[in-house]
Amino acid sequence: MDAYEKHKKHPAVQVHENLLALKVHHSMFDDRYVNLVGASYLHNLKEPEYQWIRHVSPRNGIPTFTVRSPGELGKFLRDNFSAQSGADAAEALLDRRRSNSLIEPEVGAIVAGHTKFSLVENQLTAVTTVAEALDSWAPVGTKKVFVVSGRAGSGKSLIALTLLGQALNARREACYVSGGIASRETFKRASNGRRQAFATLNNIADNRAANELDLILCDEAHRLTERPMKGSYSMRPGESSVSVVVTRAKVPVFFIDGDQRLFSDEVWSPEALTSELHDLGTEVVPITLDRVLRAVGSATYDTWVQHLLAGDPLPWKPDGGNDPEPFQLYYSDSAATMERFLRDKENEGESARISAGICWKWEDRSGTDPEVNPEPGWARPWNAGDQHNTPGVPKRRFWATEPGGFGQIGCVHTAQGLEYEWGGVIMGPDLTWDGGSWKVHREHVRSKANRINADEDLRRAIRNAYGVLMTRSIRGTVLYSVDSATRKLFADLGVHKL
Repeated sequence: MDAYEKHKKHPAVQVHENLLALKVHHSMFDDRYVNLVGASYLHNLKEPEYQWIRHVSPRNGIPTFTVRSPGELGKFLRDNFSAQSGADAAEALLDRRRSNSLIEPEVGAIVAGHTKFSLVENQLTAVTTVAEALDSWAPVGTKKVFVVSGRAGSGKSLIALTLLGQALNARREACYVSGGIASRETFKRASNGRRQAFATLNNIADNRAANELDLILCDEAHRLTERPMKGSYSMRPGESSVSVVVTRAKVPVFFIDGDQRLFSDEVWSPEALTSELHDLGTEVVPITLDRVLRAVGSATYDTWVQHLLAGDPLPWKPDGGNDPEPFQLYYSDSAATMERFLRDKENEGESARISAGICWKWEDRSGTDPEVNPEPGWARPWNAGDQHNTPGVPKRRFWATEPGGFGQIGCVHTAQGLEYEWGGVIMGPDLTWDGGSWKVHREHVRSKANRINADEDLRRAIRNAYGVLMTRSIRGTVLYSVDSATRKLFADLGVHKL
């Protein structure tokens, strides 16, 4: 009896929390046609004086039964459970579990064919249809080229690495190439024993004959230049980057996101890619990943970022009553406050990084000169280059994933295609909110973006760059802008302040 007198949550409240956890971690329940119900059953509660608990309902729709109410429990079960076996439903539930883990530590397992990541929805469709094309390929007829499109965090790299692992396990000749150096080299380093499968496009153009490879997986196709690059970042003469992939592979697969194109030499928009593929005489097989899964499965956060950068901001509603938002979003009035918050996350064992728009000079490559100075009294170095000897500072391509990266500020080049658990984004003076729309300040734009001549193209590139930075983290994001009007926008939208 003493146990019943202790202060505890009502059983219906505990069941309600379990239902919320299921919604967060299993994509099956995104489908509103799937019926999710819950009840509590206190099988040891016999005493008459405690039966009142059956008549208290702190959570609507979640009844409580005791051992004294078998008839009511039986009716609830008959009303909500099918007489058929639940084995298939249980398998579907397990198959559609969302992961809140980072992909980088799992790359080796993925490429080896063993991973805890579950492919869901169109991710599974992409893997299945490409695998079928490999099995049925013939040297006659029109070549099929798969174009997998999706926003940041929709699982493009996961699909590419999964297909790579399956092909290698089947002893097929397969290669992974990418328009992003940092992501390709990070994945390559993590793939012990199979690093030879990660190649540069230049190497494939020089060393592979037509249809020599069974499969080429071209990740981050939106970052490819018109033609493969040779030394000193100059382009080779001859065939296009797209043509290299198409001609060398029996089954070519491109992964693309038009919203991540940043600079004028990144010429392959989804439309330009499709046009080139048609000109090459191929059959284009489009596959669209229509849901974002990176931010703990938070479609809400992805929608919020899209609207924010499109100039049509939506209020942030982290608490949805019976369906709370799993992703955490904050803003800060200072970079120092942001840094303290994220350092605490690092100290707790969660990965955290701070990135920034390219609006400060970048002359140092050692990772030590504090060139990013968005506010008085606070300045930090950019991430180091790939050729440096600074102890404890990762090379540029490993900034997002290697210990020691928190001490430097990352840019879009080093963050794109990768992820971490917590991200801070410093918005510089290149993009500010003027009360009704975003204003781009060309005089503050650095790097290759300042070569973009058309104002609308520059606006697209700057917004895309911040969109990339805002969608790197899987648990939470902190935003800080040097512009007070932009910070006021975050406050007015209901974003919590640190």
